[in-house]
Amino acid sequence: MKKIVAAPILERVKLQYGLDSDTALAAFFGVGKQRLNNWKHDRNRLDFELVIQKCKDMDLNHLFRGTPYEGSKELAEMRARLDALEKKMKP
Repeated sequence: MKKIVAAPILERVKLQYGLDSDTALAAFFGVGKQRLNNWKHDRNRLDFELVIQKCKDMDLNHLFRGTPYEGSKELAEMRARLDALEKKMKP
């Protein structure tokens, strides 16, 4: 079984909800910064139940696997970068 690494999951949550710092992310989850830091550095197991509860409107495949979905900020950013590259390539 593949180990789930918490740091990318937490970064996707920050991006989706517009959280600009780990302090804001910790407040979003209602945990202290030390607990969040432990999750990020795999010293404690991520509280999956809490993450799912707080991120009810996120697609779980996107949340845990990083698969972009329609309506996600990541997909919108990817499309914007692609559009910008296409504009640069046009004469």
